Amino acid sequence: MIGKAIKGKGARGLLEYLLNGERATIIGGTLAGNTPRQMAAEIGAIRRLRPKLGKAILHLPLSAHPQDPTLSDHDWSDICHYVAQGLGYEGCPMKFIRHNDTDHDHVHMVICRINAQGQAISDSNDYRRIETLLRDVERKYRLRRVEQPGAGSTRNHRKETTMNTTHNTPAPDDGTADTPSNANDVQPDQGQGAEVIDLPVVAMTMTTPEPKHSSKRAADTYRREQRRELNTPQYTETMRELFGERLRNIHQHTGGAVLYFDKPKVIRDNGNSVTAHHMNHQEAAQMLVRMANVKKWKSVTFTGHPDFVRAAMLEALKSGLTVVPADVAQAGMLDEVKGQLCVESVTLAGKSVQPSQLAAFRERRKEQGALDPSYTPRQQNTPSRTPGRRFG
Repeated sequence: MIGKAIKGKGARGLLEYLLNGERATIIGGTLAGNTPRQMAAEIGAIRRLRPKLGKAILHLPLSAHPQDPTLSDHDWSDICHYVAQGLGYEGCPMKFIRHNDTDHDHVHMVICRINAQGQAISDSNDYRRIETLLRDVERKYRLRRVEQPGAGSTRNHRKETTMNTTHNTPAPDDGTADTPSNANDVQPDQGQGAEVIDLPVVAMTMTTPEPKHSSKRAADTYRREQRRELNTPQYTETMRELFGERLRNIHQHTGGAVLYFDKPKVIRDNGNSVTAHHMNHQEAAQMLVRMANVKKWKSVTFTGHPDFVRAAMLEALKSGLTVVPADVAQAGMLDEVKGQLCVESVTLAGKSVQPSQLAAFRERRKEQGALDPSYTPRQQNTPSRTPGRRFG
């Protein structure tokens, strides 16, 4: 069994996500309410007893091995109470929610770290304590022993992660850490959590945001406005129209939006950058470039596996985007891709090329910087020379 301790400021958004749809079942807890609003109000009343405690909400998903026998709701509730008591949260507001949307059985524990007396419960060494408690649960219920990845390494005990593992630094503590999570779910980049191991990520970033900014503060404001646009109904409608039935769900939060496809495929939109998870290179390249065009980006930079970067460059150039290489190696790769695009455009699967097609191709190559701007193609259908006339 695996458990991840994720701490955040607010509970309302987390509860709304966990109780969204038919996948969720409330199986226990001490909170009287059964709706996100009711439970958040109860937690808010307790939090006023300790207003200076920042990350007062603990989100603790517990996931069993896919080959373990299915536990009953009563068993899961007992396990959650045992873990909460072992961590010292007895007497704290909490709720246990079971999900049935994955191939492995799992529940989500939502706990306020403040008890009825206004005391804040220490979370010191909670990683080690959770591991000890889960080993006890495995023995009691005869479950497979499944340790958290990296459990034997002390350097991973307090490590934080974001969704884009190419920048493994903590996200700002802006209260958006109430992110859905379980052992195999991809977590949106908005809070703290256990380290995600071997998470394939490829990314596309808008390289020339408009308008140009004169200060860091103005740039931050612009990025916040971009993220705010991702939380509008228009964004949801556009994405559903773009991807159709392939798009299963959209989770919108203050840090951006997460697009869920057939599990475990996920795309995270951060406003000026888009990352794809658990997709093959060609599929990720096509989907990210389509998003860039819908978002009306003009130029993009790609990061990730070289095969993805090459495929994404080709897709971007075909769609009229300008590709800005991230380094010298990508600059050389971009030249190769432009050459490949040239051959494909002229050959056109062995068919004859019309002058209009060649002219359009030359204009596109000029825009990409591959041809001398002063170059002028030879005029087609020029008058024939007069017989006997000599030209000097």
